[in-house]
Amino acid sequence: MDIKTFGQRESGWNSIKINNTNSTIGNYGCTTTSYGIALGYYEHREVNPKIAEEYIRSHGAYQGDLILWTKLPYFNKRFYCEATSAPIADIKNELKSGRLVLLNVDLVANDDKPDHWVLCLDENFTIFDPWFNEIAPITKRYGEPEREIFGGAYFNWPKINVMS
Repeated sequence: MDIKTFGQRESGWNSIKINNTNSTIGNYGCTTTSYGIALGYYEHREVNPKIAEEYIRSHGAYQGDLILWTKLPYFNKRFYCEATSAPIADIKNELKSGRLVLLNVDLVANDDKPDHWVLCLDENFTIFDPWFNEIAPITKRYGEPEREIFGGAYFNWPKINVMS
């Protein structure tokens, strides 16, 4: 997969305030960054975190520094699984259909508090993590997907035209 990634803590945007709040992309922009990367992939353009923040704000999809999911373009639905196993089969079906999935995980190990968003790239649960600015298996930092995914968001992304 040829996907352009950006870390939320990079100097070009880490100090930009989210929706004019005191929260910055560097500290709290994991959802904004992950969504922007996926948006750029499907719309065939570069969407760095600064552009993503402006885009989300222009669609009225923030309440303070929090995402208003239903106002995000292409949003389909959220799922929650803090008290149950993650819906692995459903996530894999989305990915098999060519739709990247945002996943909610626990950035601070062992506190079981879903506080971080990553972008799932494939059925093997390879993720892009905007905090660490890396593509790696989810197990590298977060553990087994069934237990360490606390929720996520599905999108009806535009179709990707594949040249044969």
